[in-house]
Amino acid sequence: MSKIAASIAVIEARIAADTNKLAELKLALAAEGLVAEVGPNYIVEFKVGRAETRRTVEGVVLGRGAVKEVDSVRVTVGEGLEAELYTVPVGQLLAIRKPSQEEVAEAVGTLEASGQSESDDLLSEING
Repeated sequence: MSKIAASIAVIEARIAADTNKLAELKLALAAEGLVAEVGPNYIVEFKVGRAETRRTVEGVVLGRGAVKEVDSVRVTVGEGLEAELYTVPVGQLLAIRKPSQEEVAEAVGTLEASGQSESDDLLSEING
């Protein structure tokens, strides 16, 4: 292989590595923006369990705050009596998705059907 061909191969390898790094950084920047705004009603994925029982779950964020000085979210997974609550450090979230308008409307409809919004209205009237 000539010196010129070897130089071309080295440069092409650096370009490929830099292209991969650029793609990773663009994803990280986009994720950083979502992480900064994640809050109630966002849909997130994270891992739970240990060793062979470890699995990825998806849930809805109930709230966000510091737990032992670590930025964390409180997430509900499942529905009804089967729902489980998790406190997850924001840095351990695998995926973050903002809910669509349809998902928000569906959640509001579910609350209204359960009478939750009526009880909230009564509480606000009592609390003034």
